[in-house]
Amino acid sequence: MPAPVLRALARTQCPPAAAELLTASQYSKRLLLLRALADEAGGDPRFDAHWTLLAAADRADPGAARQAIGYPLVGAWAARTLRLAHRRDTPPAGFADQLSDGLAAIAAAAALRAGVPFRVRLPLRRGTLVLPSLGAVTHPTARDVLIESGGDAPCPAGYRWLPLAHLPPAGPHSAPVAFDDLDPHCSPDGGSGPAVVPAGRTTPAEQGRWHTLWRDAAALLERAAPERAAELSALLGCVVPLRAPASGLVAATMPDAFGAAFASRPATAVDLATTLAHEIQHSKLAAVLDLVPLHRAGREARHWAPWRPDPRPFDGLLQGLYAHLALADLWGRIAVLRGPGERAAWDAHARCWAQAGAVLPGFVQAPELTDEGREFAHAMADAYARSPAYPGALGPRARAAAEVAAARRGRIGRRTGTALR
Repeated sequence: MPAPVLRALARTQCPPAAAELLTASQYSKRLLLLRALADEAGGDPRFDAHWTLLAAADRADPGAARQAIGYPLVGAWAARTLRLAHRRDTPPAGFADQLSDGLAAIAAAAALRAGVPFRVRLPLRRGTLVLPSLGAVTHPTARDVLIESGGDAPCPAGYRWLPLAHLPPAGPHSAPVAFDDLDPHCSPDGGSGPAVVPAGRTTPAEQGRWHTLWRDAAALLERAAPERAAELSALLGCVVPLRAPASGLVAATMPDAFGAAFASRPATAVDLATTLAHEIQHSKLAAVLDLVPLHRAGREARHWAPWRPDPRPFDGLLQGLYAHLALADLWGRIAVLRGPGERAAWDAHARCWAQAGAVLPGFVQAPELTDEGREFAHAMADAYARSPAYPGALGPRARAAAEVAAARRGRIGRRTGTALR
């Protein structure tokens, strides 16, 4: 990664050169995952036949095939399947079928997009077969379905085709973003906090609510932070709706599903804009970490983070710091628009600003950082130091800094985490 690109990303920016590099590297990673799965297949003739179809689609129309192979949730399937193959004990029963059927669905989607002639029979699981990036075939009682190219629909008579829904383009030069409430591989790994559960198939009314929020969020980003809007247009490939928690909002990112954002439906367009911006920071940093080793830390959760009640591993601290740095910038830009939520925006800006500021001084000195990681950390600190001295933020910043300092004294005193000093 060129040093100027790494520095720009460290400042939470994403110029076109950075977006192109991250996207290309993640596609390369996807191909490596698929190649590793081919090794695991061990010459299974079914897998080999599907691999041949996928290769034919890629030769016929690389761009069209890439839309299926590079679809964010294909990465989630590939990584999870490879982890199953590498379990300490033997892979689970039916693993060979899962592997072959999963690749077949990807190959069929790529071939349909590329216009390659084919004919393949695939099983329905719980009455559904998902073709990544395209949609799903359903039937209440059938056990399998014959998929073939040609005709007016990708499934035979008697079956129902559910096309993948899309949110409208976020800007004049961007493409529609998939709204994926179909794919069974769309569940991110859980963690502490509210349960992260896919919402499943949404109603037309619910999709309409998402459309309205999306349109208004995109317009807000264009006004407040056009570079953040451009970043989402370049990197975001799909939004996966999550089941709403009892209160508030839940959102998540999967490192193996680059370009996917997972979220329950927010209450406002401001919430959606900041949530998407937050999650895309995690995607960006995960992609950077695939290319550049920024630290040598283990997975022990021992670091205090002001945005979480529990200690964090070093990598989690880095991810949270990076996201809060971007959110402090975005909330400040939203606040200066002087809309009806100006006071709440200043408070959110100040909270993110104070939380990032509490961690940064010690983080840049952390012995776990590599040389590239230290350069990355100093660029983050530089971006923080250049944060505008908004007059409207003076009071909120002072209150937020005092709250973070008090929380730090209380939490460290209870040994819930070790502060980086």
